[in-house]
Amino acid sequence: MSHSAPRGMPILSGPPPIVESPTCRQCARDFSLFRRARSCGHCGYEYCSSCLSDGQALMPRREAPRATGPFAELREAFRGSEPSTSGYDPEAVCVHCLAMLQVTAAPLDMLRALPLKRLKEYLSAYNIPTSGIIEKEGLVEAIVGARNPYTGTLLPDNESYYRRRSVPRHGRATGQQPRTPPTARPPPPNYARPPPNTRPPRPQQSQPRPQQSQPRPQQSQPRPQQSQPRPQAPSQPKPQARPPPPVPSILSLVALPRSYLATLSIGTLKAILYENHVRIDFKHVLEKEDLIGRVAELVADERRRLERQAREEEREAAEAAEATAAKQPSPTAEAESEGSGQSGEEEKKAPKPTMSPPTGSAPDIERGVCVVCQDQEATLAVVDCGHLAMCAHCSDLVMATSKECPLCRTRIVTPQRLIRIYRV
Repeated sequence: MSHSAPRGMPILSGPPPIVESPTCRQCARDFSLFRRARSCGHCGYEYCSSCLSDGQALMPRREAPRATGPFAELREAFRGSEPSTSGYDPEAVCVHCLAMLQVTAAPLDMLRALPLKRLKEYLSAYNIPTSGIIEKEGLVEAIVGARNPYTGTLLPDNESYYRRRSVPRHGRATGQQPRTPPTARPPPPNYARPPPNTRPPRPQQSQPRPQQSQPRPQQSQPRPQQSQPRPQAPSQPKPQARPPPPVPSILSLVALPRSYLATLSIGTLKAILYENHVRIDFKHVLEKEDLIGRVAELVADERRRLERQAREEEREAAEAAEATAAKQPSPTAEAESEGSGQSGEEEKKAPKPTMSPPTGSAPDIERGVCVVCQDQEATLAVVDCGHLAMCAHCSDLVMATSKECPLCRTRIVTPQRLIRIYRV
């Protein structure tokens, strides 16, 4: 009989210290006869049945206490054989602890598939040191290194820190301060006009007002105008954002070693693949080394293309040299040409036989060659029609002019509709 833990459920290190409380730690409701308190098997805090999750973890089986008293031997005889104390029993845990325990029990592949934010939250919750770690692989190695190699659980110091600092209370983390409610604004003043005929009528004045015979003195002195302008605060120039570094071309990477690609950033590597019509499935490409491998394959393909082009240029130059050497007449060839001139006149007088047109099928264009320049290897295919018909240089010309497939005239909407094909 095997007493190992079943796969798929996280393992607890042992019974935690129980923290008794009159209220639920999650919803802050008071416990009563109908709302019983249930403790979490990982953090030890008490929750009500509605807040405690249905998730379970495996608790190491504890040894049952032995009976004492005058009838202890009789009880042991009637009890018979007890179940083995080795093994695990399911234990209920809260929602927050269940999410943390799943990361603790996750294998290496599952940890690499988790988002970076969740890994950082897990390391911060258990106070696992991450100083000097930049890449995601370093965070995964820190989580695996903090586990106990025999049980797969974390150290007691990490779990104690988690229980004291990281278990949320009333929906907030322990170190989080409660938010102050916003102050209520006073109601806006009422500017509505009163209804008509609500004011009391004014009493009629029987005595006329005395007319003022004395005119008001006119102000002869003009006000002094402010001739001095207000000093303006010196405007500080806004810092201009630095332009992003230019993306290196494939031709510039051909002469560089593979170690140079490791110095480039992840964004630069993605930009190189994007400009050369290489699609990436980020579900399988997770690390920087995978991007470096893709760019290295692209550079090796370009290097082979340049070598093949150089060999073709050398062959064309050798053929041109042979053709120029063949055009120069030799003295023996001149004598033969004079003798053949007379026989050529006789052949001209003879009637020429009529040639029938060829009836066979037209020769196929050489497969694998660009149909535009008929020189380079076709490496780009149109997604909409599926034709592998262009090289990288001719695809730029097509996208700058007609934006159509050179074979079937299918419209190419964007450069993303072109995909690079690699040959083995």
